[in-house]
Amino acid sequence: TVLQETGALKAGACPEELNLLRPDIIKSVHLDYIKAGADIIETNSFGGSKLKLAVYGLEREADRINYEAARIARSAAAGRAYVAGSVGPLDRQLTPLGDLSFDEAVKIFEDQIRKLVEGGCDLILLETFADIKELKAAFVAARHVGKKIPVQAQMTFEGGERSTYGTPPSAFAVLFQSLGADIIGTNCSTGPKELIKVVKEIIPYTNKFISCLPNAGLPELRNGRTYFPESPKSFARYAVEFAKLGVNLVGGCCGTTPEHTN
Repeated sequence: TVLQETGALKAGACPEELNLLRPDIIKSVHLDYIKAGADIIETNSFGGSKLKLAVYGLEREADRINYEAARIARSAAAGRAYVAGSVGPLDRQLTPLGDLSFDEAVKIFEDQIRKLVEGGCDLILLETFADIKELKAAFVAARHVGKKIPVQAQMTFEGGERSTYGTPPSAFAVLFQSLGADIIGTNCSTGPKELIKVVKEIIPYTNKFISCLPNAGLPELRNGRTYFPESPKSFARYAVEFAKLGVNLVGGCCGTTPEHTN
């Protein structure tokens, strides 16, 4: 959202390519969130897997894109914030629903995570996963690559009920508690109101740190631009409510600006 507002990200362009083309813009955005009080910033690498970059013909640049994503964030953080290496889903179904095997998915995630670790990430953030099997593949990859680096595993749930593939928050929490994720949580989905229910369902099934990074409400299209209705003020009220429930890491996903962080 912020990259679009800067004018650096054109419609249909690859956000992650800006790590190579406009590292100054990426660093500036990181700094804006740090100045707003963020304790953790995310690398610009959510769609940085070779599989997703292939859509733009950038699969051969994947290693460099992810390494630079981490390096730029590390440079911006400069001891003032931690750096989370952002890893999103592959947008390709795993078997038996699709044609991508579990082992193939693990290898693709390993390639991306390895470069994020080499670039200087403090933790690996697996976010916006709807398929629990794919998230498990990403988690296995993260543990293979960076055995000592904390891993934050997050799923997205429709309307606070289940993931697109039918997984309830409780089942997700039980599995990743047993796998040994360091942080278990949720992000994206709708707005903060809907994620209250998700958090309440996760809490009884884990003793790990819990994270919640909602969107700034459901996006709307206004005059050809994406608009998020949740204001920084109302978003802040929900942040307080999440903290009271026991959430350890409160943040923002789609549509949340430095003002929402502040």
